[in-house]
Amino acid sequence: MRTLVVTLSLALLACGNKSSDPPATGSGSAAAPGSGVAPPGDRMIANGTNEGPAVPITLPKSDGTPPKKTKDKLADADFDRLGKLDVPSFAKRVRNQKDGLDVRFQTSRPRLGTTVTITPCFSCAPMELAKWKEREADLKQLLGPDLRGRPDTTWEIGSVDLHGQLVVYTYQVGTLFGKDEQGNPKSSYSDAYALYYNDGVNQIRVVTEYQDSPVPRDQMLTIAPKEDLAKVALSFLDYFTHQW
Repeated sequence: MRTLVVTLSLALLACGNKSSDPPATGSGSAAAPGSGVAPPGDRMIANGTNEGPAVPITLPKSDGTPPKKTKDKLADADFDRLGKLDVPSFAKRVRNQKDGLDVRFQTSRPRLGTTVTITPCFSCAPMELAKWKEREADLKQLLGPDLRGRPDTTWEIGSVDLHGQLVVYTYQVGTLFGKDEQGNPKSSYSDAYALYYNDGVNQIRVVTEYQDSPVPRDQMLTIAPKEDLAKVALSFLDYFTHQW
């Protein structure tokens, strides 16, 4: 694996929820069907950096079936239960579990961060890629304003198959290094993969991203390539949708 960390909260899941928290910087990626991404639940090794050696990472694993369908809207007791789930290799910080769950998982250096956000549906889009593309402008709110619209910023939206269930993803990569109006150093960077799924009753967003020290784009992608971020996020979405 490589370096990452997450910074999202109960934000817009493109299903009607919004958040006052700004998008994270230092982000991840997603994979399209047939991309060769390894199935969730494998063990991965993070690339070492000048911050330290490679670190083994154990990803959560489910039983290989599609995400479990829910029948009722999740309540605070459910969010409390889900917030108690631990994942080896990741430190956990629960940021919210009232009317929804917002929990962040993070590895040691090099950092990998994954934020899991679960809420009842408000206006969830059907799991059809065309419907989600209609909300693409909303999904781009994960990309900070400094990077949005830059010609060298990468943005993708697509779908990936998770054990027979279509899941929507977005992938973004961008860097900006310069100086502000006072001549002070300024940087914005993102290498992030976000997954979206709902069953019409409850919804989940999983974002896996790079959030370590600012580095040039090529180096960031070497540390946290798209396929690795996708693998981590798919594992977390697979795990949590079998527990909700």
